[in-house]
Amino acid sequence: VVTLAATRHAVSLRGNGEEILIHAGLDTVRLNGEGFSVYVSEGENVKQGQLIMEMDPELIRARGFNPMIIVVRISS
Repeated sequence: VVTLAATRHAVSLRGNGEEILIHAGLDTVRLNGEGFSVYVSEGENVKQGQLIMEMDPELIRARGFNPMIIVVRISS
């Protein structure tokens, strides 16, 4: 785990020379972590199948945000 947003809506992972950003919801940073749970810490090594984060899509929608999940490969 490279970075973990304080608002728990985004995390980036690095492995095999690649970095991946997982961003949960559109503009959800404005929720200040409400509706999100994170199960990892910065610097932690994760394994395939390990739970990293969860979001409550119903709460996200109820607050007026889109719960779309964006996954981006960051090239170096």
